Amino acid sequence: MIMENLAERLFCDLRNANVKIEAPLYVQEGARIGFDGASNQYFIAGKDDKYICGEGLGWLVGVEFNLSFTEAYNEFLEKIKALGHVKFYSMVVPNKAVEEAKLEEFENVVSRYIKDYLPQSDKLAERWDVLVKKID
Repeated sequence: MIMENLAERLFCDLRNANVKIEAPLYVQEGARIGFDGASNQYFIAGKDDKYICGEGLGWLVGVEFNLSFTEAYNEFLEKIKALGHVKFYSMVVPNKAVEEAKLEEFENVVSRYIKDYLPQSDKLAERWDVLVKKID
């Protein structure tokens, strides 16, 4: 699976699954986790060409990176598809202590990509995440 722009791939897959996507909310300086209590953070993280999929905070504690990117992406996609009708938020893009960080956008989908080092190790890791809210 090509990992170049997760937002574009996610938009296409959600549209094909008939998930309704509202216009994104662009927050000055980007939204932070917990910004809107009704929002969820979903992510894909990887190191050494092995990946995980999860949600929320605390993802580094006791995590075993054991999926291919495609497997992690499919889990990630299913979590968002289950919401049915969604709105994405822009997120804070750090500019210090990272190798690379960017906001990826396509149509109404906004995702964040960060490449940095895992805390207390020399392992380079990368992650893609979204902050999304279910619309009733």
